[in-house]
Amino acid sequence: MNQHWFYDAKAVTGALYLSSSKYQIGGYLDVLSRKKVANAPPPALVFVTPVNTIISPSIIATAISKGVQIRQAFVIIINDKLYLLQSIELTPTNDKFTNIPTNLLKILSGPVDLEWPVNPNNGPDYEELQ
Repeated sequence: MNQHWFYDAKAVTGALYLSSSKYQIGGYLDVLSRKKVANAPPPALVFVTPVNTIISPSIIATAISKGVQIRQAFVIIINDKLYLLQSIELTPTNDKFTNIPTNLLKILSGPVDLEWPVNPNNGPDYEELQ
């Protein structure tokens, strides 16, 4: 199946807006709106976020006007393990809002060990900046 999905991980507490990250989100929506394929599901932008992140109405309204789905997948920590939950659609389809799936807590991937490496590299290497 031909389907165009972009994934964007945001470690934000609070709301994400169309203007967040220097309008990066608006750029994603512009590109995805040009990726429509006949007889295929609409393109989608999937935000991977903590549970305390809200996708603003401005993002959803712009996505609807461009024919792009907005989805959100939550990351949670249980017993020092990181879990990625199934994404849910935030944009309405067929003039109705999509029901939140009852299997929202179905875990798609994880757990991931949260231990830091012995010698963590917390930033880019000097060579990467050249």
